[in-house]
Parts: sequence; structure tokens; C-alpha cells
Amino acid sequence: GTRISAWSHPLPKTYKLLVEEMTSSKQVYLKLIVAIAVILALSFIPASSLVELVHERACGGKHQQLLSGIVPWMYWVNAYMWDMLTFLIPTGLCFAIFQVFQVGAYTGTNSVAILILLILYGACVTPLMYCVEPLFKNPSAAYMTMIVCNIFSGTLST
Repeated sequence: GTRISAWSHPLPKTYKLLVEEMTSSKQVYLKLIVAIAVILALSFIPASSLVELVHERACGGKHQQLLSGIVPWMYWVNAYMWDMLTFLIPTGLCFAIFQVFQVGAYTGTNSVAILILLILYGACVTPLMYCVEPLFKNPSAAYMTMIVCNIFSGTLST
């Protein structure tokens, strides 16, 4: 039989072509999707700390702890430390994924600033969850409401 063979030896891409590919609308949309995915992922974690607080208050667990002699500041420091630990683990994994896959805006010279920004986000949004805790009686309503608020505020600030 007859066979047809073909070889392709493309020329190296020029600097101008590489710049056009990196600034194309496809790349902009991809970067936007990554940013929104980070916002979504980090919106769920602080809101989940609110579920336990509302549940403890609703069932009387917090009151029972305070009656048994724990001082209020100790209760809140313990809750904050646990919530920050549960925030730092997924944040560290998220940061590691950025580094492994070399996501442009989140790596290189920006990586230390991104890590600090993610940690400070958790340090600030967790006390916000504590401030809104008295507004809710139902843990699931608190969870959903604060997820929506976190996503909304994160999207506005992006």
C-alpha cells in the first residue's frame, strides 16, 4: 500500500505572539475563573465555624460551659484558635496547589504576599462570623446566609 508521512517542524514563537496568547480573552477568562474558584472555596470555611457557634448557643452548650466556670474570653480564644487552625489547613493546601501548578498571579514574587493575604483574610473574617452569631437561631440558615455574604463581598473586592 501507499503511505503518506508528514513531519512538522514549527518555528519558535516570537515574543509578540507569546504576549498576544497570554493577554487573549481566553487567558483573562481563565484567570477570572481561578479567582472566583478561590473566592468560593474560601467563603465556605469561615461560614462553617458559625454553624457550631449557633448550634452551641441554640442548644445551651455555650451557656453550660460558662456556668461550669470557663471564663468568656477563654471560650472565645479557644473557638478562634480552632477556627483559625481549620482555616489554615485548607489555605495551606490551596497555596501549595498554586505553587505546584505555577498559577501565574499567585506564584513567583507574589507568592509571599498571596500567602499573607490569605492568612489575614482568615484572621479577619473569622471574628466577623462571631459578630453575626447572635443574629441567627438556626445553624443552617446562618451557614447559608454567611456563605452568600462572603461570596458577595469577595466578588465585589476582586
